Formats: sequence, structure tokens, C-alpha cells
Amino acid sequence: MAMNPIENEKPSNRQAELDLLRFISIIAIVMFHYTFRGHAADDMSKLSFPVLGSVFRYGWIGVYAFFMISGYTITLSARGKDFAAFVSKRFLRLYPTYWAAVILTTLVTILLGGTRFNVSMSQFLMNLTMVQNYFKVDSVDGAYWFMFVILRFYFIIAFLVLVKQIRNIKWIAGAWLVLAMLDTVCYIPRIGIFVMPRYASFIAAGIIFYTAKAEGWDWYKSVVILLSLVLSIVQVERHITHFVHYYNTGLSVTAASLMIVLIYLFMARVTLSGAGRVGSRGSHRLMALGALSYPLYLIHQFIGYMIFNTYGSDANKYYLLAAVIAVMISTAFVISRFIDPFVSKGLKRMIRGSSQASGRISSPASG
Repeated sequence: MAMNPIENEKPSNRQAELDLLRFISIIAIVMFHYTFRGHAADDMSKLSFPVLGSVFRYGWIGVYAFFMISGYTITLSARGKDFAAFVSKRFLRLYPTYWAAVILTTLVTILLGGTRFNVSMSQFLMNLTMVQNYFKVDSVDGAYWFMFVILRFYFIIAFLVLVKQIRNIKWIAGAWLVLAMLDTVCYIPRIGIFVMPRYASFIAAGIIFYTAKAEGWDWYKSVVILLSLVLSIVQVERHITHFVHYYNTGLSVTAASLMIVLIYLFMARVTLSGAGRVGSRGSHRLMALGALSYPLYLIHQFIGYMIFNTYGSDANKYYLLAAVIAVMISTAFVISRFIDPFVSKGLKRMIRGSSQASGRISSPASG
């Protein structure tokens, strides 16, 4: 009988500290978009927040924390899984919330988009696949670029699971990091889409942090983390060069680099801490906050800009900012708590039914 890829799945030994980092990172990203990015370029938001923007213009660094957390958690989820179990679990983790975000953003765009924001039916349908960037179709929200990168990482991990090489993930992460460093120093044609040099160091560091948590530290892991940190700072400095030109503003390389170091230190602290303690009250609260990060990331940007542009002339901008953030967090909670579980439950039934039907077909007839 075929194994059901979604049965007998035990709860992961979750690190509450990662949920805290997730939530801090998403709030930094939201504040970056709302108080700086929207008004600074591309005529996205009519509202300007000079004082807040001078602080939260560094909020984009939160995305790098997301990449590192993804390297950690996806490696955790891949350990001990067969290909079908890994793919089904990742599909259920990503798509229900993503679909809800695409539908919500499209509806708000139809209502409030005006001349600046618009979505066509073909664009909407293509966005539901999450691979629209592969076909050069614009995303209904600019924040979806992150999913384009993460999907490539998922494909790599899924392939390693398929060929049963996930046990060698720490060595593969080291090799990946070396390729990223080579591509950074001397451009290598046609490998960038797979190596992802701008983000590879953060994802590779997340992988190594997880293996250090699972197996303990050794010289190899320490060297990879140090090299990852160096490449991370190099990539951040390169991004700042683009940032300063694009947004016509200044950023401190020292301040940004220090933030990157703090993220690495935080993750190192996670590897040295006790496992999860998911039964504690504080841990449950952090898990609840961490669960908001994915839907909040997907829904906040363009919807927030459209609300600013529609109501910004008639309301105190600081009250409006606070109200929009509260609405986005509340909506993320509804998606995380109600919509995602409802859709996931239906999809699980479909997967289970498909798996059982496949098992009956593949089993020889008795008697």
C-alpha cells in the first residue's frame, strides 16, 4: 500500500526564538515599505514619513533574516522525509496562504487601485501559480519577489531529497557558498539563477545553523558560518550602493553590517539554546506572532499603499499608518488562523484520497 505523504507527521521541535526573529523582521519590513520605500521611489505612496523613514530605511535587512530562517527550517523539514512527504508539506505550507493573499490583493486593487495599481485577469491567474516571474509576468504585489527566490531553494532541496542526499546538506551548503563567492568575485555566466549569490550566504548559513543545532559545532561549520558572514556583508554593501542611487538617500554600511552580525549572533544563540519548549505560555505567544509573518509579508505592501493613496488626504497620516498596520496584522491573523487551515484541510483530503487511490491501483488484485 502506498504511503500517505501527509500521515504520521509529527510536530516539529519548534524554536520559539525563530518565531521572535520572524516577527521582528516582518515588522521591520512593513515599516520600511510604509515609511520609506513607498514614497521614496516609483510613486507608490503619497504619504511621506521623514523621521520614521530615516530609521526604518534599514528595514529591508529583515528579508535577509527571512532567508536565513528559511535555510534553517526547510532543512529541518526535509530531514527524514521522502520526496512525496516533503513536497506535499511544502505545498501546504506555501500555497493556501499565498492564494488568499493574491485574491485579497487583487480585490483591493480592483476597488482602490486607481491608475497606479492594476491587475489583469491573466496576471491574476498566472500569479496563482507562484511562478509568474519565470514567465516575466508582473506580480500583483511587489513583495512576491521573495517567493521567486525561495521557490528555487525549494526545488534544490526537493531534488536533494529525491536523490537521497539531504544527509550531505552541510557539505552541499559549503559548496554552494563557494560558488556564490566565486560568482561574486568573478561573474560566471548562467549560474546566477541557481547559485543566487545575493542570498546564498544567508540561506547557507541557515542550513549550517540547523546542522549545528542537530549535530553540534565543529571546525567545518564554523568556517562556513564565518565565510557566509563575510559574503553577507559584501552583498549588503553592494546592495547599499544600488539603494543609495535608486532612492537618492544615504545609508551607513557600518550600521547595516552591524545588523547583519546581530542576525548571525541571534541564530548562533538559537543553536546553543534548549529545544523549543513549545508547551510554555511564552513560547505559544511567540509561535502565534511567528505565524503572522508569512501572511503579513504577502498582503501588506501594495494594499497598504492603496489605502494610503485613497484616504491619506483626509486623515492624520500617523493615525492612518497605525490603523493600516493594525488592519494588516488582523487580516494576517484571520488568514493564518482560519483561512489557511480550512484550505489546507481540504487539500490534505485531496492528497490523501489521491494517495489511497494510487495505492489501490498499484496493489495487485487479490484472489
